Amino acid sequence: LCGSAMSVARGLRRLHSGADDPSAPTFAARPGAPHSAGADGPRRRHRATTVGISTDIQSPGHKAYDSACFALRFSPCGTRLAGGFFDGCVRVFDTGSRRQIHKLSLTEAPAEAAGAPVVGTWTGFAVEDWKMPEMDAVTNLRWVPDDQQLLLAAVDISGTVGMWDVSSEASPRLVSKAAMGSGELTAMTFTEDRGKLFLAGLDSTIKVCDFAQGSGDLRLAYTLGSRLSGEGHLGKVLGLAADPSSPSVVASAGLDRRVCLWDIRAGRGRRRHLPVGCLRGTEVAGDSIAFSADGRMLFAASHRSLDALQFFDLRQLSAQMPLSASESYAWDASPSEDEDGVPGFGCMPLSAGWDRNNRIIVAAGEKDALGLVYRRRLDEVGLEVIGTAPLAARRGGAMLAAAVADAGHLAAFGGSDGTVQIVDLSKFN
Repeated sequence: LCGSAMSVARGLRRLHSGADDPSAPTFAARPGAPHSAGADGPRRRHRATTVGISTDIQSPGHKAYDSACFALRFSPCGTRLAGGFFDGCVRVFDTGSRRQIHKLSLTEAPAEAAGAPVVGTWTGFAVEDWKMPEMDAVTNLRWVPDDQQLLLAAVDISGTVGMWDVSSEASPRLVSKAAMGSGELTAMTFTEDRGKLFLAGLDSTIKVCDFAQGSGDLRLAYTLGSRLSGEGHLGKVLGLAADPSSPSVVASAGLDRRVCLWDIRAGRGRRRHLPVGCLRGTEVAGDSIAFSADGRMLFAASHRSLDALQFFDLRQLSAQMPLSASESYAWDASPSEDEDGVPGFGCMPLSAGWDRNNRIIVAAGEKDALGLVYRRRLDEVGLEVIGTAPLAARRGGAMLAAAVADAGHLAAFGGSDGTVQIVDLSKFN
């Protein structure tokens, strides 16, 4: 399965015909399963606020991804939530008022957003004469890690990367736009010092770009990995994560069932193409890897039932031997070694995130159209489910995107129906 914006279709093929999947299980924590319930009883469900945006998304006539939300990210301060959609638009929401405040596009002048003017508007078209333009679905997005200036970057299936300054609610500004010329882009991440932007996608390499925040300029410096020589990834790269504790370290996850660790300080010339280590036993299908704040652990969510959620202790990383997970959990947060586990049970995560306090984890599941919020125990090994966000129309749909605010007080989920759900987690912090 390919978890990127356009290639998730293989795993969701049943949606093209609109047929229901009667074999898909309804999620329920198994009675007595460790970590699947809180200490005070059954797992608690939390009310999710749905941001209804179906009115401003034109139907592209593609049954599987009618107005799908493929990516979500909270701004560093948590006041904004950005989403990337199949129709080629990036939508920005105010997390306090739950309003959509911007609607941006890399390919066309964006339509006017409800509640605020944006860069460019459609002119010369009556509403009844409006026609869907050529679309390049937005596959991923990231905020520049800066609490003062709100810079938002996005990539699409045409291989274009663009950046907007959305510090002003009234007038967002397109800062830069560039075509990378390497086919579909599906993954991106900034270093914590804001000096570099990593990009990856269809050609399996990781592009290292120098980034000048003041001007928004990007310059391709070099690439990591080579499919031809077998160094790094052998297939499309779906996820990138920068180490918060080191501006030189980045992790990449691909369709080849590899998660690679790279250190741009290591090696010169040809040696720079080599990863410093790899993880064993992952099947990542989307943007679902994240570092701990101290850079010692890496979390990965795999599109499968067994060992869907895994933690890797990077202090044990070796260039000679792939690293195995130190902790593994099923979708319902029960340990993988639990003998009472139900074989084949799981929701097949497509997207996941981890907050900066390393307490809250979120994951979007394709199989049962469900988003889950987990709390990680700091005093002992273990996860527990503390919140759920089911897709409104669970039959014939999928939950595709998940995000958590850096502070861990908000979670968000995006579905194949275009809805965005925001869950308040402040009571758990």
